[in-house]
Amino acid sequence: MALRTLSIEPGDRLSITLTGHMACRCPINGKRDEATVMVTYTPVDMVLELAAFADYLVSFQARPITHEEATAVIANEVRWSVMSDEVTVTTNWAPVEGVECIVRVVA
Repeated sequence: MALRTLSIEPGDRLSITLTGHMACRCPINGKRDEATVMVTYTPVDMVLELAAFADYLVSFQARPITHEEATAVIANEVRWSVMSDEVTVTTNWAPVEGVECIVRVVA
């Protein structure tokens, strides 16, 4: 699923933070993994369309993918969609067997 963007007028440098929820499938045991996703970026002349971002996160539901790979994929796709110099994505995963996992990718 492609991320849709909206054009903005160049001007003051904005910092945008989006937070959403996602789920995917563990590639090891096939169980559902859930995470809160935080994306921070500085747009130049494009911003993410919010409904498209939510739909994009939903698109991971049936996908078998590791926590680390999911975080990296989101970071890279957001970076190229908005053509930002830097995008930070942090995923905070629901505990598995009592172990919490937070993954951060700077792209």
